[in-house]
Amino acid sequence: MGDMDRAADDQLVGEAAPYLEEGAPSTGGRNTRPLAIPVLVTTYTGSTRTGAGAAAALLGALAGLGAWFGFEQLDQPDPSTVLAVLAFVVAAGALAASVLLGIRLLRSGARLVEALRRWHQVAPEVPVRGAEVLTEQPGILRVVLAGVSVLAGLGALLLAAVTGETSVWVGGGIAAVALLATGAVAGLGWWKLRSMLRLTAPQASQEAFAPAPYAHPGAPQQPYPPAQPQHPLPQASPQAWAPPPPQPAQPPQPQPTQPWLPGAGAPGGETWQPEVSEPDIGDTRLVADTTMSGRSERAPRPAVVLDDGRRLTSGAVTLLGRAPLAKDADLDVETVAVLHPTVSKTHASFRITADTVYVTDRSSTNGSSVVDRDGAQRRLRPWVEEAVETGSEVLLGSYRVKVVAAEDMP
Repeated sequence: MGDMDRAADDQLVGEAAPYLEEGAPSTGGRNTRPLAIPVLVTTYTGSTRTGAGAAAALLGALAGLGAWFGFEQLDQPDPSTVLAVLAFVVAAGALAASVLLGIRLLRSGARLVEALRRWHQVAPEVPVRGAEVLTEQPGILRVVLAGVSVLAGLGALLLAAVTGETSVWVGGGIAAVALLATGAVAGLGWWKLRSMLRLTAPQASQEAFAPAPYAHPGAPQQPYPPAQPQHPLPQASPQAWAPPPPQPAQPPQPQPTQPWLPGAGAPGGETWQPEVSEPDIGDTRLVADTTMSGRSERAPRPAVVLDDGRRLTSGAVTLLGRAPLAKDADLDVETVAVLHPTVSKTHASFRITADTVYVTDRSSTNGSSVVDRDGAQRRLRPWVEEAVETGSEVLLGSYRVKVVAAEDMP
C-alpha cells in the first residue's frame, strides 16, 4: 500500500491510528486497554466513516442513473450520441469513485476490527465500555442509513423487474449493486462488532460508573429505630395534683457598704500609697511556646486519588478525561483516561504542588464542582484554576476524585 493510500486510510481511522499497530497491545497492556477499545469502536461508527459510506452509496446510485440515461438516449428515434457518451463518462467516473471509496472503507474497517480483536485478547475477563457505544447516536445513525441503502437497492431491482426495459435493468442493476453492497457491509460490520464485544468481555452497566452517594465525614449516622415491644407495659395512673410545700423564710440580706478607693483615708486613718516594684526583666527567663508542641506548622502534603483507586503523580500537571488530548500550549503534561459516561474527552487538569492541589475545568460538557470538607459545593468556572484543600472532593460530572493527605494513605 502506497503512501497516498495509507494517508487516505488514516483519515478514516482518525484517533484510532495509534492502536492499530500489531504490537500496540503489548506496549499498552491492561492500562491502555480501557481507552483503546472505546476509541476503536467510536472511530468505526463515527461520522467520518458513516459519511464516506453514504457517499459511496450515492456515487453508485449516480452511476446507475447515468448508465440508464445514456441507454435511453441511444434508444430514441433521433439518438443524441453526444449526450449518451457524456452520460456514460459520468457513470463510469461515479462508479470508479464509488468502488475506490468502498475498498478504502473495507480496508480501514478490517484494520479496526482486527485491532479491536487483539485489544480484547489482552484481558477479556475485565469489563470495559464498548458495546454501549454502538447503541448511541452515531451507531444508530449508521444502522438506519444501512437499512435505507438496502431498501433503495431492492427498490431499484423491483423497478427494473416491473418495467422490463434494458436501460432500466442496466442502470437499476448498477445502482442496486452499489446500494445493497454498501448497506449490507455497514450493517454486518455493526453486528459483528456488537457480537464480538458482547462475547469477549462482560460489559459494565451504567450504574457501575456512578459514584457512591456523598456522605459528609462529620455527619452523624442515623441510628436504627428501636424495637417495639410486642406487649406494651401498662402505664401508671397520673397522681392527683398537690400544692408545693411551703418554703422557709429567707433572712434579710445585709446592705452593701461603700467601696474603699485609693487616696481616701484608710480604715486606720493612714493614707494608702501604692507599692512600686523594680522591673524584673533581667531575672526573667523566656521559655518557648509549647501550645503548638507536637504539631507541624506546614500543611500536610496532598494526594489526588481517583474513584477507582489510581493516584495522580505529584509535582506534575495531569489531564483527566475519556480520551485526554494536550493542546499546543500544554507542556510536560501527563494524561490519565477516565472512562465514565459523564466525563468529557478532556475534562479537567490537576496540578499538584508540595502543599496544594489546583484544578482547572477545561470547558467540559457536564462541568466540574468542588465539595469542601464542610459539605459546601461550588462549581468551577471553565479555564479558571482554583485551589482545592485537603479533605475535599472534586466532581467531574458525577465522577468523584478525592484530595487527601498523603500521610493518611496506606
